[in-house]
Amino acid sequence: MTLDSILDLLPQKPPFRFVDKVISYEPTQSLSSIFNASLKKDMVSNSRFIPPSILIEGLAQTAVLFTQLETNPLQPGEVPLLGSVRSNIMQSVSWDGMIQFIVKPLRLMTKSAVIEGKVYSDNVLVATMSIAIGIAKDQKNS
Repeated sequence: MTLDSILDLLPQKPPFRFVDKVISYEPTQSLSSIFNASLKKDMVSNSRFIPPSILIEGLAQTAVLFTQLETNPLQPGEVPLLGSVRSNIMQSVSWDGMIQFIVKPLRLMTKSAVIEGKVYSDNVLVATMSIAIGIAKDQKNS
């Protein structure tokens, strides 16, 4: 699987995808992605800064990609679920910069994971997070 094809594993589609490209993947170690926030600025009213929820969602989407690569890709009828999030947002992030998400596993199981993540804006650390994700059956399509 190439870095470009990894994005195909993500169930979120534009405009709700907050990962534009996977830039590195080291099996069992880490995955790094980027997000060009300026392309989504018009989706959010007149805010000068990216809402923290978008940073959390981008990191969660990166974590879902890493988890699928380390375990199994989502099967038809499965959806990723965001469990708990512990975040430390250190500063506001403007829409102008390039956002980088880096995730590393704390614990990986077959259908769930706890992932440690860092968010950078123009190479400056702006947030750290611990995210629990799981896989469930999509009840409306079952």
